[in-house]
Amino acid sequence: MIVFTIFTIAFCTNARAQKQNRVERLYQHIAWSEGDKYDRLRERMDTKSMDAYKNEISLADALRQLLLTPRVNAIEPYLKSSMAVQQQDGGARLRSFCQAANLNVNLFRHKQTPRSLLCLPIPRTNLKIPVQYLHK
Repeated sequence: MIVFTIFTIAFCTNARAQKQNRVERLYQHIAWSEGDKYDRLRERMDTKSMDAYKNEISLADALRQLLLTPRVNAIEPYLKSSMAVQQQDGGARLRSFCQAANLNVNLFRHKQTPRSLLCLPIPRTNLKIPVQYLHK
């Protein structure tokens, strides 16, 4: 009975780690501007992973759209999913994903702010955005 319990705990922990690893890789592909790899990984995700990490995945989808294919309609999904992650646990799980993937969670914040501004339908001449943010 003890061996069965240990095996069950080890198996469940390993399955959860695999699901978490998939989400971590989604964020890596966004950070590295690899939209095609992101899309392939996202299509292969199982429903259990998507249910367990729905807020983080919706944020990843919104970030992918905002950072890799910026449009005005990408801002609202990003803000909604970002608020959902913050309400869930204050963003602790997202920070742990980024840490495990050797990414700085602030990287996404620094990238999304200028991209959001560039998507807005206002004259770009009025914006004071450092040149470093206009590129990947």
